[in-house]
Amino acid sequence: MRMGKSIGLLELKSIPAGVQSADEMLKAADVELLVATAICPGKYIIIISGQVGAVKSSMEKGRQIAGTFLISSIMSMHLYRQLWWAQLM
Repeated sequence: MRMGKSIGLLELKSIPAGVQSADEMLKAADVELLVATAICPGKYIIIISGQVGAVKSSMEKGRQIAGTFLISSIMSMHLYRQLWWAQLM
C-alpha cells in the first residue's frame, strides 16, 4: 500500500501562544497548515502536515515556542491514504 504524509498536532492553553507557535512552525519547515483555531475558551489547536523530517522540525519549534502553555503534542508518520483524514492532506 502506498503511504501518505505525516501530521503533527499541538494543543495549547493560550490562544496568543497558539497563534505565535503556529506562525513559527510554518516558518521553521516546509509544512502545510491544516487547522489552527481556538477549540474552547483559552485553548488552541494546531494541525500540520508534510514530510516526516519537516513535520518533526516544525513540531519541535512549536513545542519550544509554546513553552509552559503546551498541553499535549502528537505526531503520526506515514499515514495510509485510505484513512479519511489523510484525504485532507
